[in-house]
Amino acid sequence: MLPDKTQRAVDLAFIPLKDMDFDLNKREFRDAVRLRYDSPIPDNPSVCVCGSMFTVDHAMICQRGGLVIQRHNEIRDLQAELLDMVCYDVQVEPALQPITDEELARGTNQAPEAHLSPKKIYRIHENEKKRKYNSRVTEIEQGTFTPLGFTTTGEMTDECLRYHSRLAELLSAKKQESYATIISWVRAKVSFAILRSALLCLRGSRTPRRRNIDVKDRDLEIEEVRESLPSKTERAVKLATEKGASNWLTVIPIKEMNFNLNKREFRDAIKLRYDWEIADLPAMCTCGDLFTVDHAMVCRHGGLIIQRHNEIRDLEAEMLRMVCTDVETEPVLQEITGEELNRGANKAPDARLDVHARGFWDRQQSAFFDVRVCHPNADSYRELSPKQIFQLHENEKKRQYSRRVLEVEQGTFTPLVFTSTGGMADECKRFHSRLAELLALKKGDDYATTISWIRAKVSFAILRSALLCLRGTRSKRKAANISDIDITSESAQARI
Repeated sequence: MLPDKTQRAVDLAFIPLKDMDFDLNKREFRDAVRLRYDSPIPDNPSVCVCGSMFTVDHAMICQRGGLVIQRHNEIRDLQAELLDMVCYDVQVEPALQPITDEELARGTNQAPEAHLSPKKIYRIHENEKKRKYNSRVTEIEQGTFTPLGFTTTGEMTDECLRYHSRLAELLSAKKQESYATIISWVRAKVSFAILRSALLCLRGSRTPRRRNIDVKDRDLEIEEVRESLPSKTERAVKLATEKGASNWLTVIPIKEMNFNLNKREFRDAIKLRYDWEIADLPAMCTCGDLFTVDHAMVCRHGGLIIQRHNEIRDLEAEMLRMVCTDVETEPVLQEITGEELNRGANKAPDARLDVHARGFWDRQQSAFFDVRVCHPNADSYRELSPKQIFQLHENEKKRQYSRRVLEVEQGTFTPLVFTSTGGMADECKRFHSRLAELLALKKGDDYATTISWIRAKVSFAILRSALLCLRGTRSKRKAANISDIDITSESAQARI
């Protein structure tokens, strides 16, 4: 294995152009020169996080923190990027075909998921690589195998030098540039990639990140905490962790975006979230029953439940108008003539759904949506999990309308089921995901920002509706009969 004697000097021989990523900051340059001449680096820690003495040589091989793997991946990705300029069907870490009856050389890697780029490539020499993969690639893949060996100081093996020479020839022919210019550029790119990876191994943090804590241990701890809670609190926590139930709590309360709550609304929202007692509620409802939070979410007096439903319906229709055409609220379905529908289907001639839009799932296709908001702590749902509640309502909606929409309207039907605590069913999640894709495409924003905005809007709409059910008046309004009033007489008496 003969190193390229000029390769070490390449990283210092180029003009430090920032646009070409050929620049280093002051500390990186000082560290690079000291690494080049193996000079001591004074400001390193004395002990590594793995417990060994921290030296430059140790930093280049210590596996803690994944820096050595990042070094390997940096070189691998650069080579793939260069190959992509002159070849087709370039893949990173392609899985080899499984071995059937082929007889391979002794020492060949026969793992069913063997990859050409194992994570420990930095420890394996050129001959070991050939012994592991050459026979398998030749016999089964019917291809050629070239190990690319580098050192942390920027040197390359003979196979790697021949590979870069061939790469430069192909690039030179394609770009119509001289071979000398191309090979120098390739070596510079590789040299800087190796140097930056070495500096990362030297200066990068090896402290374990908090998110690397064993997921199983974390889940066990969460489960233990949940089991220690009273059943009522445990259910409240479970409902609060549903996707979409916490968005109102995590956004910045900006008044112009209608993401704000007043003092009482915020206190009520927190108490509703964790099913805490709300002290200043009336003792009796106008319907004659005892007034509780659960009763407030299901009582039909005063029309607050209808307002809650209509609020969500109108918001979804408003967002659909941003991406679809022919958006209509409460469209009347076509009458049934001779179509055979399933048992339980709504066959009423004036049947309506909540929203119609065209071009949502497919171009020019009609899509119908129907909203339902349920209270998961109602007496009929207390023994059911949130998932079971969602499935119950989704199945009911589909039984009523899915076949009719498919057969008569030649469209699609999607039930949008929400809970009063802010959760949503699977069909509703898919609807919002598709809506976010269309909005992001139209507005030029990224998907993550768009879906977060949608969830925040929906979350606040559900929360405000729940607060309306809790605090809104259910008293019947006295409608004044003004049809028989003598306006002239009253104006004269009141001197209007």
